[in-house]
Amino acid sequence: YHDLFIGIAVHNGGNDPMVHQAYDTGIGALISGYPSGLVDRQSDIDPGAFESNFLERIVSPTVLTLEAGAEYNATNDTIYISLGTEFVDNATGNYKIAMVITEDSITGTENGYAQANYYSGGGEGEMGGYESLGNPVPANQMVYNHVARTISPSFQGLSNSYPASVSTGETYTHSWYIAVDPEWDLEQIHIVGMVMALLPRL
Repeated sequence: YHDLFIGIAVHNGGNDPMVHQAYDTGIGALISGYPSGLVDRQSDIDPGAFESNFLERIVSPTVLTLEAGAEYNATNDTIYISLGTEFVDNATGNYKIAMVITEDSITGTENGYAQANYYSGGGEGEMGGYESLGNPVPANQMVYNHVARTISPSFQGLSNSYPASVSTGETYTHSWYIAVDPEWDLEQIHIVGMVMALLPRL
């Protein structure tokens, strides 16, 4: 589904070097346990249901569009990130914006890079071939993608991101300076912008 589906992998576990604590804590309050997932932060689902859930959600109307921009400053090793929002319909409510950095192609040889495999043995159904692998999957067999590296300003988003009532055509820009973690590969990171409407979960 190309850019229509944007996956963010949240890691969990005391010795997992890819855990981002703020994201793990935020997701942990919304799911029954790992592995689980959310599409548009709706109901907790098994990862095997991602596609069908996504196809239901993608047809939901939207009231805004997002455009991201970034500039890397090698002098102080920071990234300036901006998210531009344009409302394509009138909107009222409490909308909050957040910015996420994800990273692809992460590998490692330490024990923390081994993958706990809930699907090993096939008793929980198919999962992209993981049902045929052991538990855990050794670190040297794993390449991690879409890994959440940071979420800013918080899992809940930026308070007072927008007025309580917004008209069609209004635009807003939010920006952040993010310090680059030495572990990140700048060739593999992605910027994800999200706007959350704080409405009752379905």
